[in-house]
Amino acid sequence: MLLAGACGPHDKYSDESSKGDINEHELAAMVEDFIENWNSKHETSCDPNLHQKRNAKISQLSENLQDLVSEISPEGRDIQRYVNGVLLVMEETDLRLVCAHENCDGGCIRRLLVKRLKRAGYNAGICKVKWQSCGRVPGGEYRYIDVILKAPISVSSSVIRIIIDTDFRSQFQIARPTAKYEAALKILPTIYIGRPERLMKIVEIMCEAAEQSLSKMSMHIPPWRTFEYMKAKWFSPSERINLHQKSHLSSLSPCCSEQLTHLKISLKEETPTATTSVMNKTFNCRSSSNKILINGS
Repeated sequence: MLLAGACGPHDKYSDESSKGDINEHELAAMVEDFIENWNSKHETSCDPNLHQKRNAKISQLSENLQDLVSEISPEGRDIQRYVNGVLLVMEETDLRLVCAHENCDGGCIRRLLVKRLKRAGYNAGICKVKWQSCGRVPGGEYRYIDVILKAPISVSSSVIRIIIDTDFRSQFQIARPTAKYEAALKILPTIYIGRPERLMKIVEIMCEAAEQSLSKMSMHIPPWRTFEYMKAKWFSPSERINLHQKSHLSSLSPCCSEQLTHLKISLKEETPTATTSVMNKTFNCRSSSNKILINGS
């Protein structure tokens, strides 16, 4: 399934172990160019009420964000319960069967989660996104999970697409955040689960809040935190990639172990009533009007 959104040509990949297209020298040059441009263009505003205006705007953005985060669709809530249950009982030994290499960087959590979703009857897969540099927006690549469901009769589209990002909140971290921005960041769920339309609105709000926060700290927004770059992560053309099949245990990347621990702690804080009984449930949605599409059927 392809999603429109980024400019320039896009290559397709079928192997999750593929590496990004920005090497160390290109990244260093990009950072140096950003610093030089910021130093040459940065100006200090003389408006004595500017900080108050920015604080008020971020406060309004936070209120809008809170409303959006709370507005999860019924099908998204069903998947959220299942995903939370899977992650809460996931162990490091489970990850060793799907960990591709020592530099896995949390990819094994996505792979195992997709396997569990498929076992439960969901049409789930890992989406790989790659976009080329376009103007001041640097190229890059990203991965997330999507689930395809049959849409109810009342919906014009034949399917509903749910995006799952197991490392969502950290994508919006910025340098020297204001207290207002930190509060907005805490509103975000650790894991995003929901429709693309809702995700786009959240990205818009967080990018605007980041710009306000950086401006208040007399800092310019870097290219990798602009709305165009952040939008490219989830809305560039994507392709589902193949999962590696393994029959033996391998060493686990320290990053994967740390991310799993962080996810469990965060989920327990966000969903204190969550229990492992979720793992034993087969959701009623499989017999409802939006039956799960298995293997795209």
